[in-house]
Amino acid sequence: MCSQRPQWLPERESMRVEFKSDRALLSDRDIAAALACLANAEGGELWLGLEDDARIGGLHPLRGPLADLLERLCGCTHPPLRVSGQLLRLGQQSVLKFRVDAAYRPVYLLNGQLLRRRLKHDGTPECVSLNGNNHHR
Repeated sequence: MCSQRPQWLPERESMRVEFKSDRALLSDRDIAAALACLANAEGGELWLGLEDDARIGGLHPLRGPLADLLERLCGCTHPPLRVSGQLLRLGQQSVLKFRVDAAYRPVYLLNGQLLRRRLKHDGTPECVSLNGNNHHR
C-alpha cells in the first residue's frame, strides 16, 4: 500500500514556512535562529524533520522530548521567544511543527545577531543577518 503525503503538510517553503533537516541532530541554536528569523518577519511555522525539498526526513534518533526542547529554546534569544510545538507522526517518521508569532520588538540571538526572513530574487525565502553576516544557514 502506497502512503500519500497528508494534504495539511506544506509542499514548499515560503515567508511563513521553513523546513529544517534533523538528520544530523540540528542544534538548539540553529532551531532558535530559524524561529527568530520567522518571528522578526511575519511569524510562521518551522518544520523540523522536513528536508528543503519537502521530503519527510524525520527526526534524529537522539532528538529528546519536545517539552525539554521548548524550554531550552526560551534561553537562546533575547527577548525569549514564545514558541509552541507539536510532535506529528507521518507513517514511520516523526516531525516537529513549531509555531511562532511575529515579534512586537526585534528578537536577537544571544550573540547579538538579528536575523530576518526575506525573499530572494528568485522568489524563494532566506534568512539574513541585519547586523553583520549576510546569510545564516
